[in-house]
Amino acid sequence: MLNRSGRPTRVSRVRTYHVPGQRLLWTSSKRAVGVTTEHDMLTRDGTFKSMSEICPSDEVHFPQPQDVQDYAHMDELFFQLLGYAIHTVVENRNNDMTTMTFHDFRQFVHRAHQVDVVEQEDEDKVILSSLLLADLPLAWIQNGCKGAFPTSLLHLPVDKLDWLVTYTPPVVWSFHPLARRTIEYRRTPPREWMPVRDLHLRHASAGQDRKEVLVFDLQVETNDPTYLTELGVAHNGGGKRNGAFAMYLEPWHADVLAFLHAKRSTGAEEERARDLFYGLWIPDLFMKRVEADATWSLMCPSQSPGLHTLHGAAFEEQYLRYEREGKFVRQMPARELWVEMVRMQVETGTPYMLFKDSCNAKSNQQNLGTIRSSNLCTEIIEYSDHEEYAVCNLASIALPKCLVPNTRWEDDDVQEAVVVMFPRDTFLETRWLQQWIAEERPSWTVHFLAEPDARRFMAQQTTTTSDETASCATWIRCGGDVTTWQPVGAPVAFARRFLCPVFDMDQLHETTQHVVKNLNQVIDKNVYPVPETERSNRKHRPVGIGVQGLADVFAACRLPFDDPKARELHRHIFETIYHAAMTASVDLAVRDGPYASFAGSPLSQGRFHFDLCPDFDLPLRWDWETLRARVQTHGARNSLLVAPMPTASTSQILGNNECFEPYTANLYLRRTLSGEFYVVNRFLRDDLRRMGRWNRETVDRLLLDKGSVQTWADLSADLRQVYRTVWEISPKSVLDMAHERHFFIDQSQSLNIFLASTSLEKLSKMHFYAWKKGLKTGCYYVRVKPIVSSPHVTVNADTTCTSCSA
Repeated sequence: MLNRSGRPTRVSRVRTYHVPGQRLLWTSSKRAVGVTTEHDMLTRDGTFKSMSEICPSDEVHFPQPQDVQDYAHMDELFFQLLGYAIHTVVENRNNDMTTMTFHDFRQFVHRAHQVDVVEQEDEDKVILSSLLLADLPLAWIQNGCKGAFPTSLLHLPVDKLDWLVTYTPPVVWSFHPLARRTIEYRRTPPREWMPVRDLHLRHASAGQDRKEVLVFDLQVETNDPTYLTELGVAHNGGGKRNGAFAMYLEPWHADVLAFLHAKRSTGAEEERARDLFYGLWIPDLFMKRVEADATWSLMCPSQSPGLHTLHGAAFEEQYLRYEREGKFVRQMPARELWVEMVRMQVETGTPYMLFKDSCNAKSNQQNLGTIRSSNLCTEIIEYSDHEEYAVCNLASIALPKCLVPNTRWEDDDVQEAVVVMFPRDTFLETRWLQQWIAEERPSWTVHFLAEPDARRFMAQQTTTTSDETASCATWIRCGGDVTTWQPVGAPVAFARRFLCPVFDMDQLHETTQHVVKNLNQVIDKNVYPVPETERSNRKHRPVGIGVQGLADVFAACRLPFDDPKARELHRHIFETIYHAAMTASVDLAVRDGPYASFAGSPLSQGRFHFDLCPDFDLPLRWDWETLRARVQTHGARNSLLVAPMPTASTSQILGNNECFEPYTANLYLRRTLSGEFYVVNRFLRDDLRRMGRWNRETVDRLLLDKGSVQTWADLSADLRQVYRTVWEISPKSVLDMAHERHFFIDQSQSLNIFLASTSLEKLSKMHFYAWKKGLKTGCYYVRVKPIVSSPHVTVNADTTCTSCSA
């Protein structure tokens, strides 16, 4: 027998199952989810009939997605599953597996509800292998999606998959208890990896051995590795960039080991789901057990419910009570599980690590409930439940745009002067200044103009004895380029202090306020795909402001990344962003009122984010007490304000380094959808160009040294310090800077960990250091520098037409 898609099928009879109060039809059409086609039903006599033949369209009323009241007559199972894609597998008489898909689930269920279907005998069995997409709304049905969801869905958080692990044949269940279990599952809040029963319990109840467990790899077609990314949200109308999903699990869950191994490159394919991303939501109790080398209990969320809804002392009390009552599936050394987590990070770069108690204790949304997960990039810490889905409204600030020329006086060390060039020897006397002359001596300064059309120049001098001066550096702007001379042996501090640009905090403050006001306009005027997202966004109004180009700012100012001056500037930048964002939010609250859930939040008590951090002891640059009084008087328009994101794409558009990270290399190859191209540190290029050393030979040398200049003995030690890459900077310094800025980040930050060598012990120490520092995100991705790489060969390409190079 052939189905409508031309594929053979060996279904011997129809399988229809009855749910109390509803009737459900299964379709045997083997088509991918998201393709709009007519649905067929395999009848009892082995023939196909279209749904239009079974239920004429003129007899059916199709409610619009916004008409939620039209669904009130459906029971909880169907109401919760509307708009979700379900992948079911049915065991038939010949032990063949027929894959069945719901394409247009809303219309299909509504039609099936009005069709009288005969219930089959009780011995019929069904195997559940479901993919419940917690946030795929009905909107995609109306848009006639063909392979990708519409762009309107990009506003949704992309971590809304509730669970991934299922079981495999020959485990069978009758439909009635299965349906009840599905209803129980849907009552659990979304955004967490929490099945009603873990694999151990399900297999034990079915009398099956643990070895039958597999991780469902989300295949739609049996023979093709079609993963969840094929169903993901497209970030653009052309569908060029698929969506991605992050799964979060707490380490007390009985399936945590299967969860950790799901992204491994080796092992049984049926136990892998590599296109997903995984994160651990770690409570402090687990870290304490690992540190003490104690025993850790793995529990089933069905036998030991409620743990994922608690944090802090309440979680520890409940967890210890379950341990005393013996409500755990198994126990194992906490360090054994910890080593497996760290090993998987070195092997696959994941799972992410976020510290649950720190995320909740330092959240301004703690009055709403326990936050149970983050997003795909680990910087969003927002509350969600089954009634409201958190939405992140993000924007990043290009920090290099706040650099201005250093023309300010500082402690009377710098003076501006106008030099007039006379065509012949001329004596100029300023009689009115004679009364203030304390000492008179000759001063000779020779200025070298690099180009005849030079427009500006600046010379720095310092008095070394009573009767002579020594030149420190000379700055000349000529034709839009800047050239500097610095005598051999002269201290770099002078060039860094006087010749380099300075960071304009006032401009950053003003820019941040504009960003906050613009993001509030986005919240008000956005088109929301489902009411849960609109409800959450308008009620809590969270925004997330990030940065890009921090390493560029340090390079422009000739500051090594971990220099004390750089760290001070770094702290001031993030304090300024937080202060400006809060100022703009209060100004909006004066006009439009505070956000709806403001009452009971830490802000309503006048507590800023750094007030929630018990170890905060940094000096503050801005007037926070006046702002605190305004917040308590008028409230704030936004519940959350700062969330530094990776900025991987937007920073490339503006030519900046990503977010707050150091350079990974001073010259590297970047691959995008448009092709491959080299990216060079423009500040190093400009310095080498001024020295007359920017040529093909230097480029080849950079490629050979993998973008590092630390072995270049002919380059000054100061410049080698400035242009160190992330592999050459102490990871502890990177974590210390993350700790210093986290006081002014009320959400979290996408913090990558870079290891120059594979060391589980070193990575473990870094995680514990981050945890004890109180960071929310302990780790985004773990990047390990490869020990061996392919040889770098450079070839001069023939000149080609750029118009044809695509």
